[in-house]
Amino acid sequence: MRVKIFHEENKGDLEEFVRGDVFGSIHQSFEWGVFQSSIAGRSKFFALGVSDESGKLRGSALIIKQDLPFNLCWIYCPRGPLTSFNTPIAEFLFKEIDKIAKSENAVFLRIDPGIEDDPNLSWKDIFPEFRLAHDEYQPRHTLKIDLNLSEEEILAQMKQKGRYNIRLAEKHGVKVVRVKLTDKPNFDKSVDEFYEILKETTGRDGFSGHDKNYYKNMLEILGEKNFAQMYLAQFEGKTIAGIIVTFFGDTAIYYFGASSNEYRNLMAPYLLQWEAIKDAKKRDLKWYDFLGIAPEDDENHPWKGVTQFKKQFGGKVVNYMPALEKVYKKGWYWGMVGRKRMRN
Repeated sequence: MRVKIFHEENKGDLEEFVRGDVFGSIHQSFEWGVFQSSIAGRSKFFALGVSDESGKLRGSALIIKQDLPFNLCWIYCPRGPLTSFNTPIAEFLFKEIDKIAKSENAVFLRIDPGIEDDPNLSWKDIFPEFRLAHDEYQPRHTLKIDLNLSEEEILAQMKQKGRYNIRLAEKHGVKVVRVKLTDKPNFDKSVDEFYEILKETTGRDGFSGHDKNYYKNMLEILGEKNFAQMYLAQFEGKTIAGIIVTFFGDTAIYYFGASSNEYRNLMAPYLLQWEAIKDAKKRDLKWYDFLGIAPEDDENHPWKGVTQFKKQFGGKVVNYMPALEKVYKKGWYWGMVGRKRMRN
């Protein structure tokens, strides 16, 4: 087995592998690494693979470095790594990740593979050197729409309220605009408008958001490869809602959404989702992922409100294995965890 490091020149090999892997997602793509490393505090990324003796790629891992004080860091493999676990290839791949951890002075490694929860399968059997993560970035529970259904079938499996609100937005004359990256002045204006209503949304719903450059970089870096699209809903020429959706492999992901405190009766967010779902079908994708819902047994979860909105579109609930962490520096690790628990 041999390790392969991916750069701009050979990233196509990685993309082909990630697209073909059953658990592959945009979070393990090279472009996701470029985007993540553009964010303050995430100084670099590593894209590596493991090939067999014939040169065929058998596993890969995109690793994001997350900076910490005192020249420390932690490293993150979002929705990865991609390989057949409990195999020599997986063992070899994790040893290469350990080398990165050592060279970068990492306190711990976090992984959250896209493996669905199975009562007959314990994460401890697959990842014996790991422990449950003290925090998570990727949601454990999500909702996915099967895009193999026709548009009529997708509408039919929605809740009645979902279908009604889509028609209501159309009836009131809400227009959906697909923001073009190539139209620079309008693109910058659209990002500004999205960010302003996002601030209204986070203030209203109690969520935390990122700074404006996060969304701008996401759209510019991923959008250049046609991996991301911003949709804005407008009424009488005024932007009243917006979403950002990613497209990669067989899945579209509803990543961010915002809606103004004005004109909420027009139900613009429903029409935005419907237009993005139709676009995902046109791209011949298999799934539209709403990226996170509250656990079904938690009535007080902070995502309860947004979960009710997402469930109006139907789909199936998918539950993933929990995020896991491998600790390299126990003293620093438990100090970090303790301080975080005290703040919370």
